[in-house]
Amino acid sequence: MLFCVKKIADDNITWWLDEALYWRKKGIEMREKVCGKKNIENTPYYDKIVEILLEKGSYKEAIKWNKKSFNIKIQTEGKDSPQLLNNELLFAETMILLERYTECKTYLDAAYLILEDNNALLDKKTKYNAYLELMHLYSNYNIGAKYEGLEVVVNNKICGDKAINISKDIYGENSIETAEALRLKAITIKDNKTEALELFKEAIKIYMMVEDNEKYGKQIFHDIRQKWESENVLEESAKWLCKNSSKEFVLKAIKDFSESDQQKVKQALKLV
Repeated sequence: MLFCVKKIADDNITWWLDEALYWRKKGIEMREKVCGKKNIENTPYYDKIVEILLEKGSYKEAIKWNKKSFNIKIQTEGKDSPQLLNNELLFAETMILLERYTECKTYLDAAYLILEDNNALLDKKTKYNAYLELMHLYSNYNIGAKYEGLEVVVNNKICGDKAINISKDIYGENSIETAEALRLKAITIKDNKTEALELFKEAIKIYMMVEDNEKYGKQIFHDIRQKWESENVLEESAKWLCKNSSKEFVLKAIKDFSESDQQKVKQALKLV
């Protein structure tokens, strides 16, 4: 029966959200009958349900399931358990979606503290992914907090640096994982174009080493364009990218552009 449950909850199966939620809940019912309703082995499946509910926009129900998972982990592992990390991140994401920024920061800071206090217990890949997620969530928090007149923090940059350093340690300085960490940190920097572009430069150096780098070119060109505010954003960002990579790299990056936009870029590249 447990094998059946695992098949039902298989991450590799893709459904419509409602169908996925239905089968996840069916799987949970079976697990609870076999393992009991307060078994910590059920909590990863509760967390998956939370993720689906957030994607569906069912925030109140997501909070309910997240609390259920969170409480079981506290009762079983204690309030300082590293297993609470994912729940704190899910709570923070929910609060951002609900635009409840004060509560969001509380959950973000709790997740950050768990990471710092359990550094030796968590494997490096878990920390890499968690710091990237925290970086992203802190950045989104800052956008809302600034609008609401609340405290804006630099934790997104701190978490970004930690993710980059861990990536260099695990995967190497010239790895795609490190390039992605650099790129993602650059995206979260909203208030300093120069700082963001320097990070993009570092990422591009790595992408240029990859033989099949077309998809990375497309992605980073999209990200770079968001940093320009002029009317000639396409041409200006294309020229910048060309100066820091190559014309070949830029031409790969614009393959999916409309004919008119491709022509604008090609004209701009003649001036580089």
